[in-house]
Amino acid sequence: MSNYSQNSFYTVPDSLPAIKYYAKDSTKYSNDKNIISLFGNAKVVLKDITVVADAIVYNASKQTLKVKNAIFFEFKGKDEKSKIQHSTVTLKITAENYEIIEGK
Repeated sequence: MSNYSQNSFYTVPDSLPAIKYYAKDSTKYSNDKNIISLFGNAKVVLKDITVVADAIVYNASKQTLKVKNAIFFEFKGKDEKSKIQHSTVTLKITAENYEIIEGK
């Protein structure tokens, strides 16, 4: 996981949490930069969540992470990958937790 070809940092408005993200293959942004799409050994660190997957789409406005083929999923330092049973899931990020809203 240490061979990322691209390191990107984007600070969202104060009302939204800071996010750190990386992608080995590519990173795409929506025109307003509210949606960040990461491809190839993608990694997102957001609040207490760390996700590594083949692809991750972060929607800052909706506070969601769409995760495809999760390799690693950690919440508050605890391995939570077993909770992601489907190849693609969408996580809703809340103030203190997360909820699986698609792919249950």
